[in-house]
Amino acid sequence: MNPFVKYSLARLGLFALVAAVLLVLPIPLDRVLLLGIALIVSAILSFVLLRGLRNEVAGQIAASSQRRAAERERLRVAMAGEDQPAASGPPVGQPVDLKASGPKTVGGPASETAAAESPVDPNRTGTAPST
Repeated sequence: MNPFVKYSLARLGLFALVAAVLLVLPIPLDRVLLLGIALIVSAILSFVLLRGLRNEVAGQIAASSQRRAAERERLRVAMAGEDQPAASGPPVGQPVDLKASGPKTVGGPASETAAAESPVDPNRTGTAPST
């Protein structure tokens, strides 16, 4: 049975039990007031007595939330046309080819080529041009 259904039925049963006890006892109060007291007492008792069922419901909700988040991410990636999530790097176990990364690479032949093609004079200190 679904944990949420079990927890809900247990709460209703606990309320019915407390309400029956309060209504059977010769307490000189209005029945509506007795039912309100039964509601409050059963809520307090369910907090203590139904902890296990409440934890099951919380676990079910957390698992459902994680599944929805994973499905939402999968759909976002599919809608964006990406093969992998944007934050992931190269596949695990695949070597990374640093030479193929082009002029962004620091050091190595690619950066020397980029420096040679650059219109900036490497001997310049970064001061304003003199006139």
